[in-house]
Amino acid sequence: LALGALDLLPDLIPLGTLDTLLLRPIGVLIQVAATEVALRRIGKLGQSLAILLLALVSLQVAWTPAKLGVLGMTVVTGPLLFGSIWVACMAHVFWTVDTGEAANAFYYGGNLFVQYPIDLFGRWLRDFLAFVLPLAFVSYVPALFILDKPDPLGLPWFAPLLTPLVAVVAASMASLVWRAGLRQYQGTGS
Repeated sequence: LALGALDLLPDLIPLGTLDTLLLRPIGVLIQVAATEVALRRIGKLGQSLAILLLALVSLQVAWTPAKLGVLGMTVVTGPLLFGSIWVACMAHVFWTVDTGEAANAFYYGGNLFVQYPIDLFGRWLRDFLAFVLPLAFVSYVPALFILDKPDPLGLPWFAPLLTPLVAVVAASMASLVWRAGLRQYQGTGS
């Protein structure tokens, strides 16, 4: 919802539009994110909330304050994790210019990854998408905690409680990659 317009970044660079954004007193990431606010994304948000509510009503969960806290935390940290990965992936266009599709492989591939149980994937892919791109912390690790299921990754029982820390680290790394890309950017020339 908030960062979907980053899809436009590969087009802004060769057109010279990014140069204009660099002159304004607002951060470039905010400006790029605000270039296109699509109402269809609000519909996706509504659909996601409806499915979450349906699942919460249908599940037989013995709710505790800790489980409610993890659920609330997941609603906040999940989008932060996905947004961080999207920003970091899209920042590569500062170096490679016209290769925005490469970011889609990580982002949309990661989106597919979080829709299925982690046991379906090979160990190398599980480890990569859980620890390098921390997508397992978007919903899978917190869901294991809420549903009282064992963790196939062998993480400690308190791993879901580390999700905010993982999200902050991911956001910090994305910020570093974005700023490094902006520093490297030299403009379109004449």
